Amino acid sequence: MAMKDMDAALQLVARNDRQADFVGKRSTEMVADAESALGVRFPPTYRKFLTELGAGDIAGEEFYTIPAADTWLTVTAVNGSVVDLMTQSGRVYHFDLTTKSYR
Repeated sequence: MAMKDMDAALQLVARNDRQADFVGKRSTEMVADAESALGVRFPPTYRKFLTELGAGDIAGEEFYTIPAADTWLTVTAVNGSVVDLMTQSGRVYHFDLTTKSYR
């Protein structure tokens, strides 16, 4: 996704705030901690999403965030390209890092 598309998406959310339900911004420190734990650099557009909205949904479409570092139980890397994260609540986050490097 191009940054202009992310900006358009953020404007769409702002214009439709009655249909949007987002948890709130994630700090840049929290994003950096997640990247460090995973050994990756998130795409700039996802970093912007995390620091602007965090996670939530609009009109039933869900968008995921990073969990707080102190809730992570396991991080499993497979061939350095797929990462699964399991939290104390049992929620699993799956990252496929095979498409592009953002370092």
